Amino acid sequence: MRYRPSNLFVWFGVGGGALAWAVQFVAGLMFSFAQCNPGGTRWHVPVRDWQVGLAAGGFVIGLASTAVAAMIFRRTYRVGDIFGEERRGDGAAPPLGRIHFLSQVGLIVNLLVLFIMAMDAFGTGLHGLCMQT
Repeated sequence: MRYRPSNLFVWFGVGGGALAWAVQFVAGLMFSFAQCNPGGTRWHVPVRDWQVGLAAGGFVIGLASTAVAAMIFRRTYRVGDIFGEERRGDGAAPPLGRIHFLSQVGLIVNLLVLFIMAMDAFGTGLHGLCMQT
């Protein structure tokens, strides 16, 4: 039996964590701008709470993306002959070799992004707001 995940499933495994980190980073930056710019001093936005919450949400999405990439990796590791037609790309689209490679990319990228999100969440609580470094 050949395992063929949907393209959406494969690309979530590859880039779900990175997209969650990008959203978390940009939203955290916007919260910082709202708090630290002269016009935003009257808002009193709880920046640390929002940034930690965004990092936690992004971390959960990153874990889900890593789990999807790991599941695809396990299911395509030794499925069929990936050295004949599949290796050249002459087989059914997309070839299992390509799916397996994308799952490896997803595992590496998502693990790096998870570390970045964890450092961002911990660093938010340790550093003062509106300070130049």
